[in-house]
Amino acid sequence: MIAAIKPAGTKTRGLLAYLYGPGWHDEHLDPHIVAGFAMLAMPDPGRDENATLTELGRYLDEPVRLRNSEFGQPVTDHVWHCPVRAAPEDRYLSDAEWSEIAQRIVHAAGIAPEGDDLVPQSQLWGVSALFVVAVAGTCLAESSPV
Repeated sequence: MIAAIKPAGTKTRGLLAYLYGPGWHDEHLDPHIVAGFAMLAMPDPGRDENATLTELGRYLDEPVRLRNSEFGQPVTDHVWHCPVRAAPEDRYLSDAEWSEIAQRIVHAAGIAPEGDDLVPQSQLWGVSALFVVAVAGTCLAESSPV
């Protein structure tokens, strides 16, 4: 596994547009969510043709909006992004295996404790890459064949 934590950001919807889009080199072939909190309620534009990126972005940003309104102080740099790639010689990993990897990453990063039912979202593009996105209290992991 090869991981690279990206600088924190503020644009959840913008990052989702990149992750659900073709990527820089058409490497995002099957973007979909493989892990996260409240999975049944989460819109997944990769699996539900009626779900939108805006809807998913609002869903992920809801804890940020609540914190902003409760504390009256904006949460800054609330988007954490960690792409993880399988090595070329690694075997194909299932969505369940990528989900486990995403959960281990957010635990190791201190975002969610091990075994937490409210694990952040992970967006998976299926075969060889995982993109873990944490948004101040939520997280998303995606995978993609490359």
